[in-house]
Amino acid sequence: MENSEIIALVNSFITFAVGLVAYVVYLLSKRTEKSNAATILLMEIRNAESTAYELSKTIDNNYIDVRPLMPGDENWKKYQHLFASILNQDELVALNNFFECSNAIAICQKVRTEVLYTSFRAKAEVMQQVILTPDFLGKENIDKKNKYLNEAGAESYTFTPDDPKIKMKRALSELGKLSTSTVFLTLRSISEPKWYKLW
Repeated sequence: MENSEIIALVNSFITFAVGLVAYVVYLLSKRTEKSNAATILLMEIRNAESTAYELSKTIDNNYIDVRPLMPGDENWKKYQHLFASILNQDELVALNNFFECSNAIAICQKVRTEVLYTSFRAKAEVMQQVILTPDFLGKENIDKKNKYLNEAGAESYTFTPDDPKIKMKRALSELGKLSTSTVFLTLRSISEPKWYKLW
């Protein structure tokens, strides 16, 4: 064998080895992407179920608790293509329905919160206008003004439209519980990849 043939053979082997390494790196990065996406979706499912439980306890109150915010469907829309070949049709439908309901609840929460803050602002404006009338001006009316502010400020009623509440109740009833389903177990197995699996 001549030197040029040996060099060509070595170059071919090196090219093959580099290509093989690149392919393995590609497969590992895809597996990591699926694993990370599954972990994010698992966290959102748990968060959505916990938030739905809290909301179902307080939804009939006139007071709107703005703290537990329902996750929307952004991450599901972003990552669903990664699971199209892994999950069966029923599991994909279950995830779609779950995240659609979650998104509907998040939208209703946003509307209710906006109405709440608008109501608070309107109440503050009315109270400000009332205390600037001649009946409340002057040092002799300080007690009258303080009494009005205390009584009006203590009134907790605010306007809450029924439509978002009705839609939220419907979405809460349709949300379901994915954490006890097979799709949740499948996502959990994807989120914990085995070192020997490259796909």
